Amino acid sequence: MAVIMCKDVPVYDIVNNKVLNKQLCPVRIRDEHDFSNWVKARQFIRTNVAAKDVLDKANSIDERLSKRRMSLSDCYWIKYRWDSSTEFKDITPYFNEFVNHRTEWGYGKTVPSRELGGSFLKTWERINGELYIEKSLKPQMARAEMLALALAHRLGIKTCKGWAVLKNKEWLSSDKFNNDILLEDMDSTIYIENLTDTDNMLIPLSWNVKTKMEGSNGHNIAAMAYAYRRFVQDKQAVLNYITATILFDFVVGNDDRRRNMSNWAYYKNSNNGKCSLAPLYDFNLAHYSKFYMSIETFRQSVTSNKLYKKIATGLLKDWGVAIGQFGVDEWVLNYERLRKELE
Repeated sequence: MAVIMCKDVPVYDIVNNKVLNKQLCPVRIRDEHDFSNWVKARQFIRTNVAAKDVLDKANSIDERLSKRRMSLSDCYWIKYRWDSSTEFKDITPYFNEFVNHRTEWGYGKTVPSRELGGSFLKTWERINGELYIEKSLKPQMARAEMLALALAHRLGIKTCKGWAVLKNKEWLSSDKFNNDILLEDMDSTIYIENLTDTDNMLIPLSWNVKTKMEGSNGHNIAAMAYAYRRFVQDKQAVLNYITATILFDFVVGNDDRRRNMSNWAYYKNSNNGKCSLAPLYDFNLAHYSKFYMSIETFRQSVTSNKLYKKIATGLLKDWGVAIGQFGVDEWVLNYERLRKELE
């Protein structure tokens, strides 16, 4: 027995390759190939050799715990025969303490895994009863992410909230952060709100997409829109969301999302399977000139299509004053380049 569960609902029989609940299944599985792609993308299975190779090999309690592979991004876990009486509420990291001791799987590999993927160290932490993502970055990256979040708040862009730790150990939230706060004023570790709870799961678009999402220079917006429309029915909301994201990434110099499809995601309700657009996240590569998108990238992504160009023109008109007042010279320059490109 090995079944993917969404909380306490069986959604996919791994042994028999059978969907048990279409609404709550982590992907719209149409064949074995779709499930294999999800297996490769999902960290908790990737750390094992293969799902079917671990079904009957768990002996110690630590090994069994590690193979449930729970997360604070969603409510999925793998239930084995020894878990027949186990309930989600008793093991989920949303309600229970983290397990950090070492096993043969290494640190952070037991349930729940505290580590997230990425080039820099990111871990889930519970502080004063609240869940955060702790990001240990280079000092410039920590400040860059806080500045990007702060500007997003001012522009009315739905994004996660972050906190910088000042030298006096006080926490300063991203909605109050500004360009006057310098590198020497803050630590290189920042905290990001956990965007999920037991009702709202964050699902990377890369779990569900086989189509290449970018062209030689930029996003393939048509493919992006098609991918999101599989889950979010409001076409105009999807187009606005994608265009605003690309525009904002260009302004703040964040090229990471173009190269990293895991930074595109949507919400999935863990009770009824309904999907919605998720807040933007992960801006630690913003403000780095070497990562700035070229104007050719923007041209291929947006201005080559009349519909996206119209959306972009309206957004930039609304953003102008706030970007100018924010006072990051490079971002003002990028904004002006975009305005000129859209004329």
